[in-house]
Amino acid sequence: MPTLSTLPVIDRRRFLALAGLTGAALFLPRGLRAAEAEAAPLKKAEVAFGITGRLGSARMLKDAGCDYIEEAVGGLLMPNKGDDEFAKRLPEISAALIPVKNCNSFLPGELKSIGPQMNLEAVLAYANTAFKRARMVGIDIITYGSGGSRKIPDGFAKEDAKKQFVEVLKGMGPLAAAQNVRVAVEPLRKEECNFLNNIREVAEMIRAANHPNVGITADLYHMVLGGDVPADLDANIDILHHFHLAEKEKRALPGVAGDDFRGWFAVLAKHGWKGRVSIEAGGGGDQAALTKAFAYLRTQAKEAGI
Repeated sequence: MPTLSTLPVIDRRRFLALAGLTGAALFLPRGLRAAEAEAAPLKKAEVAFGITGRLGSARMLKDAGCDYIEEAVGGLLMPNKGDDEFAKRLPEISAALIPVKNCNSFLPGELKSIGPQMNLEAVLAYANTAFKRARMVGIDIITYGSGGSRKIPDGFAKEDAKKQFVEVLKGMGPLAAAQNVRVAVEPLRKEECNFLNNIREVAEMIRAANHPNVGITADLYHMVLGGDVPADLDANIDILHHFHLAEKEKRALPGVAGDDFRGWFAVLAKHGWKGRVSIEAGGGGDQAALTKAFAYLRTQAKEAGI
């Protein structure tokens, strides 16, 4: 039987929470300790709901019930441009009606992180600029989808691609940590990229890189198409940094076809996960559609225990 010291960190925390093992409780009679264990609640999940979008839509998004905006790295942080050019954007970012807290669309397609054209020095230089600028404006998570950058070229061995990708992640980890930023690798459906198509494959790379500032963005649209189920999220909750979702059909806004996200939200609730959930849907939507989408998500999250 495993002892408390041999359990994984997340299991130790749940064990202590369930058992109510405060200093005093350790010396309670067995019956009282058992009663307290039954009554002790797990840590409650805390989730903010945002959307991938633009600063220019901040007022409409706020009125629709959006907590934050997730912008594109290239458009907002502009790692390919000089500091003077980026500085021109700072007043607009700081004055936004709702904060920009996350970024996506990390590496441009021409900056290869996989294959014979991969240039590790160039990739890390670009990433480091993005991390520094992210910290300046209060962004703490950057999703690493970047299908064009990480696509395995024809004739290039998959095992070599894995080694390269782990090398990239190992290089990014300390750079991100220096700026209090986290990198979150996102599974992409096969139609968008031929590498890392579900959370299980992404988790293999994250665990090989083994850095606390490198984790996963669980994108339900891609994950469902890649064969993932809530149990796969549960198995990798310890490395979950961020969350994307849209409906499976046409990548629509939540509520259009009535997709049920409660099984996934229940995993977050089970572990007391604290983080952000971004709608990343095709076609956007007007204020009425977005208001419905955010209300739909919050209702399902509440029903799942968040």
